[in-house]
Amino acid sequence: MADIEVRLRRLLKVNAAVVGHLHVRSVLTRLTASALELTGAASASARVQGDPGPPIEARSSHPTSSDPAGETVDVPLSVRGEVFAHLAVTGPPAGHWSDDDIELLHALAATAGIALDKARTYEATRQRERWAQAKADVRAAASPDDAIGILLGALPDLARAEFAVRARVDVDRSLVFDAPSTVPLQRLPADHPLTTAVRAGDVTVVPRNVLTRVPGSGEALVLPSGEPGTAVVVVRPEDAASLDADDIERLSELVDEAAGASTPDAADPGLFEELTPRERDVLLLIADGMSNRQIAERLFLSEKTVKNNVTALLRKMGMERRTQAAVYGAQLRDTQERP
Repeated sequence: MADIEVRLRRLLKVNAAVVGHLHVRSVLTRLTASALELTGAASASARVQGDPGPPIEARSSHPTSSDPAGETVDVPLSVRGEVFAHLAVTGPPAGHWSDDDIELLHALAATAGIALDKARTYEATRQRERWAQAKADVRAAASPDDAIGILLGALPDLARAEFAVRARVDVDRSLVFDAPSTVPLQRLPADHPLTTAVRAGDVTVVPRNVLTRVPGSGEALVLPSGEPGTAVVVVRPEDAASLDADDIERLSELVDEAAGASTPDAADPGLFEELTPRERDVLLLIADGMSNRQIAERLFLSEKTVKNNVTALLRKMGMERRTQAAVYGAQLRDTQERP
């Protein structure tokens, strides 16, 4: 009975430590340490589901297990009914896991799920604030060059990247990087996959490890930046999870903003009248900053249908970029709401 009371008090203590963090990585770091404190195991690790990077690990400085590489128990960490991560604890003190040990770890995992939910919500809110601030800073820039400079400073945080650089195809068809000396890129040959991607002029994700001169580099995201043969290249760590379609779309729109995409001086209502009712709905949701996926969910359409509507409304209004449509829609709404 005394041992159970001690372990329950220890569980309450480590639970309190786990819920006191606001970032996913911090929660998982504290969780692994708490699992060792609670069970006396030799090691513990935590990994987010689908994350190809290395797990977060903790090892006991004084393992009580006679076999640190012994039995491992895997405990799922669920957030809102879905498995978000896994906790693996190895080397139980007695050489095997008792039912009490496993029950304590599941109780710890339940608390961790609550903390992870809170941390994800906090991180999502902070990320939206960063996007909004970056967009405001880019729009307030005095020139496209200033805007690109602001963008390059913001992109590593927004895209969880190693670095971001501006690139251009030179007269000899090689790729030149307009980058500070701290960025380990200078020039790539004409036949390099990254050079080919910039020359193509499309938003492209170049596979991992293509930048062989940059050890540890992962995928590279190519975002055309206005003039033909120019782009912003975002290089991400080797162990980073791939960006999703919504993130790539937002990044592309932000680069368009920084490139100084031209927009009408005033919102001409005549352009709006040329659109179908569905295209008008899509335009106004674009002005709200929604991605194609979000618009599809709002209007109960397929993502392909929304994409077709976007293409059609851009063509009818004589625009090339989604950002132009977003600014036009915002201007139009402001004009209509003004007394």
